[in-house]
Amino acid sequence: MKLCSIEKIHSISNHPNADSLLVAKILAWNICIKKDDNFQENELVVFFPIDVVVDKNNPFFKFMEGRKFKVWNAKFRGEPSQGLVCKLDILKYYGLNDFSQLVEGQDIGELVKAIKYETPDSIGGNNGQSCGGWTGLISRTDEDNLLSNPQCEDEFRGEKVYTTIKADGQSHTILYYNGDVRVFSRSLEKKNIDGCRFWDNAKNYNLPDKLTKLGKNIAIQSEQIGLGVQKNRMGINGHKLLVFNIKDLDTNLYYGYHEIKDFCDKNELEMVKLIDI
Repeated sequence: MKLCSIEKIHSISNHPNADSLLVAKILAWNICIKKDDNFQENELVVFFPIDVVVDKNNPFFKFMEGRKFKVWNAKFRGEPSQGLVCKLDILKYYGLNDFSQLVEGQDIGELVKAIKYETPDSIGGNNGQSCGGWTGLISRTDEDNLLSNPQCEDEFRGEKVYTTIKADGQSHTILYYNGDVRVFSRSLEKKNIDGCRFWDNAKNYNLPDKLTKLGKNIAIQSEQIGLGVQKNRMGINGHKLLVFNIKDLDTNLYYGYHEIKDFCDKNELEMVKLIDI
């Protein structure tokens, strides 16, 4: 996932409910912009996607202090706005004054000191003590949204692919490896103690026992959703794990759609909602 990139404004349209705002199309996202900022179609801009924390030391972002400098999934006068668009001039703060070499799609996240927002549970916060960092057996979950990668439609044309809903919750990974069951948030391993939501959700599906009985070195990555998680935007009573990745830790290969679905069906798990094949 690019935390900040150079992108092109593909189109600009009137905001349906506000004379002072316009709606710009960046990649496949709609973002509200101020009419007075004089953005133009086909102009190169700096684009921050949602769930990115901008550089709080840059005076330009002072207006985001109340949001703790996090780009959020917003609505302005009823119109969704999914990202932040800035003029190239903000790059002068980072010592870049010559914009002639910038190209569409260029990743500049490191230059502008953008970081990915981490929920408190992901960084050792309020839900179960952590007992270690991330494992080297599987990559951290960082599933990007298709709206940030519209070029994928051309890359996959003629291939058989599947698309799913990107659930809005917390990353949950459970793995069995050489006799041990371990559970992780997005960044940290969690202790098996009472009140740890990550372990509680795994136990609700009886996963520690099922994986131990299976005896196969395997990792399952899900999104945990429900009460107390990310404002429960999906309106779930209780808690759920929605599986989107399964990896064979011996072969280092990820399961395909039908393999994931078959595994979930056999083990009474729920897969993320399928949109289409």
